[in-house]
Amino acid sequence: MEPVYVQLEKYKRGLITRREYFKRLAALGVATPAIMTWLETGGVSAAQETATIAPEFPPQDEIDSKPIVFRGWAYEPTVVEDNVRIFEEQFTENVDYQTVSGDYDLIIDTMQINNEPLDMFYGHEIGIGRYILQGQLLDYSSWWDFERATAEMLPAFTEAWTWRGDGKLYGLPYFSSVRGTIMVNTAYTEKAGLDTVQLTTWDDFYDLCRQMKADGVVEYPLLNHWFATPWATAWQFLWENHNRGIDLWDFEDAYKPLFGGDHESTKTLETWAGLFADGIHPESSFNMSEGGYVDGFATGDFMFSPQQTYDGKRLNDPAMSQIAGLVDFAAPPEGAPWGKIEQGGYLLPKRERTDQQLARVYRHNSFFGYRDINDELFVAKRWAIDHALNSSYSAILEDPDVLAAYAEWMPGGERQFNDMGQYFRQAVWNPFHQCPWFLEWQIPAKEELESAILGRKSPQDAMNDLASATNELWERYRDVILSNQG
Repeated sequence: MEPVYVQLEKYKRGLITRREYFKRLAALGVATPAIMTWLETGGVSAAQETATIAPEFPPQDEIDSKPIVFRGWAYEPTVVEDNVRIFEEQFTENVDYQTVSGDYDLIIDTMQINNEPLDMFYGHEIGIGRYILQGQLLDYSSWWDFERATAEMLPAFTEAWTWRGDGKLYGLPYFSSVRGTIMVNTAYTEKAGLDTVQLTTWDDFYDLCRQMKADGVVEYPLLNHWFATPWATAWQFLWENHNRGIDLWDFEDAYKPLFGGDHESTKTLETWAGLFADGIHPESSFNMSEGGYVDGFATGDFMFSPQQTYDGKRLNDPAMSQIAGLVDFAAPPEGAPWGKIEQGGYLLPKRERTDQQLARVYRHNSFFGYRDINDELFVAKRWAIDHALNSSYSAILEDPDVLAAYAEWMPGGERQFNDMGQYFRQAVWNPFHQCPWFLEWQIPAKEELESAILGRKSPQDAMNDLASATNELWERYRDVILSNQG
């Protein structure tokens, strides 16, 4: 299928309908009209400073007749419904909540474009740019608890959800995880005579994997983040180079790529190709879904795998894992980031509202993304205890009730919980995830990176070809990005 920019040109010329345009974006894995909105409107200009509004709310008859509209994705909807019920009881409120089935992003984009009633929805930090570029997202700077709440957030959250164009925060914390947390099958560490695994650098970690193979501890020591989902290998390439201190982008020049065949990031790809060639990692992973990747580690066939932090609970669940009770975390390096911070946030659509109506929406969104009527981090704590979904509020990482809940499934107990906290506190956000052409870049990145890993192309040639494809994207969007960086 023709690339996104060709579909956009056809849409703008009236050669295809809006419905067909959305359908083609979905087929390309870019199920939003963000680039369309960016080019049609010339981008989003820096927002004007707004004063803090007072926590004064509409009369009860207005609340009863006009519900707050909240649309959630299909994760634990009964929990969300119960949280909505508690909010309504605490504040004598009225919420229209629905779980969205199907393509969540496309449905939310459609609601935004059509200016339908909507007061809160979910998003990931990698998608914040497309919503801002639609020109229909409101920041939280006029919320009365803004300063207090942001002081309690992990820096990696405020950095990720602050738009470079205007310096404003566009999300409140839903969940937080570190993708790339090194899971350890302790059956193999016991066999190898290792008490714990302390990470230092990626090269040292890969040397340990090679040693485990050479010592006959396990056939495949490593299940890396290389699976069939289009973004999987690309994301590990981004986070691993970021962890190594390798700069891939010039953020001041519209995300200009700095890499090529002679760039130091090529050494990362050479290392990966060597791991595959030496039988450290299996070819089967490239056919796995994301869920299959987690389940693959749960078989017990591997010693190490960079997974989502919250999947530690799933991997230690006897109903879902063959190695339940054996999955620990490798301790992160001292004072250095490891993996990629990944976050969900509560976003606030821009609509015509009075100050009282906006105060009401702020109260609703902050119940989910901050504190309840009793000044407790109620929703965040509930997610952490019941589902191991951590929070971007540092207090959750220090809560004794949360520790007790995690200790029930963590074989490493308090030590493992503390290691988890260190992963979060040291996490650093990569600004490339705000790049408007980030989703498009993942397509050539997957092709070139996997070609090199599997030995179909040299790492140097793969990086040169990826640089060429990336430069095309950079040149296409450079001027409009620079004009809207603020």
